[in-house]
Amino acid sequence: MAGREALTRAGEVTAVTATRLEAWAVRRRARGARLQRVGVAMRDRSWRITTPVAISVGLAGGLSRDVAPGTVVIASEIALGDGAPAGCDAWWLDAMTDAAQRLAVPVIRAPLVTLPVLAVGPAREPWAGRGFAAVDMESAMLIGRAPRIGAVRVVLDSPERELSASWLSPWRAALRPRCWVEFLWLANHAPVFALRAAAVFGLALRHHEIDAQI
Repeated sequence: MAGREALTRAGEVTAVTATRLEAWAVRRRARGARLQRVGVAMRDRSWRITTPVAISVGLAGGLSRDVAPGTVVIASEIALGDGAPAGCDAWWLDAMTDAAQRLAVPVIRAPLVTLPVLAVGPAREPWAGRGFAAVDMESAMLIGRAPRIGAVRVVLDSPERELSASWLSPWRAALRPRCWVEFLWLANHAPVFALRAAAVFGLALRHHEIDAQI
């Protein structure tokens, strides 16, 4: 891992989440970090990052069949659509990977892409072909907003477990009969996976606090 001189106190780390569910998970599993909920695709324009470290924590979509739901993706780099990828902070990359391994959950280190819309069906394939393992709608928007950035995302849906794009408006989707089976699956798995992402971040954060005190 990076030298201790690169570390900061826990209060100087912001966990960035999109949804209430993800924010709830961080409060449960990563106490001590600052929390900023920014809305899906960062639609809440009132937010700002005031800490040297910002870590995107939450759920993502898997882009290939070998990245199953429940897989923890520690972003090695993130890209905003076709923009140039930005590398993630090396210390947090190692710390979160180690945390996931200690929690005995499936984990990969791989590039993540941020898109303005949900990637479903054939839309996943071009990004998988470019080497991205997962997709979200927020992480790459941290580029340039904090000196050190990272992302831990747990795959919620994949080509093998496809979800409707209707879930961008959950209450509307819940009223559609064809989405009811998906709703039951989401109700059972989304909280578990959000807690998993937060637990990985939280364990890395505790390791960070110990190192910063030495």
